[in-house]
Amino acid sequence: MKNMFLTFIVFMSASAIAETFKIEDYDQQKLAALMTKIPKEAKVLKVTEITEPMAGRVERVIFPRWVGALKIICESTFYDEFEIAAKWACTMEVNSHHDDVEAKYDEFKILLKNPKTTKALFESISFGRPEKDFRSFKKDPGMTFEGKITNIFHYFFKCSESLCDLRVSKKIQE
Repeated sequence: MKNMFLTFIVFMSASAIAETFKIEDYDQQKLAALMTKIPKEAKVLKVTEITEPMAGRVERVIFPRWVGALKIICESTFYDEFEIAAKWACTMEVNSHHDDVEAKYDEFKILLKNPKTTKALFESISFGRPEKDFRSFKKDPGMTFEGKITNIFHYFFKCSESLCDLRVSKKIQE
């Protein structure tokens, strides 16, 4: 019981300092589709059966399962037996005070080092070997983490089996 309470306190304090990012609708759809591919061991999944307006289910995914520098929360609504969501909503939270997060210019750089998290993300991204990348469609003009003036993706994940380097644009912050 004591361990559960301490875990809850750590989780709540991490959430209190997280910065939430608003993502464009199409990019939410891409992110929600990626989250459905993540193995169950690496995410928190809650499925709720619904009957209105028709039979189906709502899947709420929190990735990764472990408290860290980044949290992606997606809720997808599936009707009947369809495997493609009819509705989705995703947010991304960055713990800017975490040791694996650096902020520079218009981007956050997040390093995911947990082997279970990186492996799950790497295996869920469809294209590329030995590194895979997954990026938003939407981008805005700004200065990258490296100091280049260009268009910055709202999110960009570059993963190998052992490390994921994520970039999140500060310009989409709520």
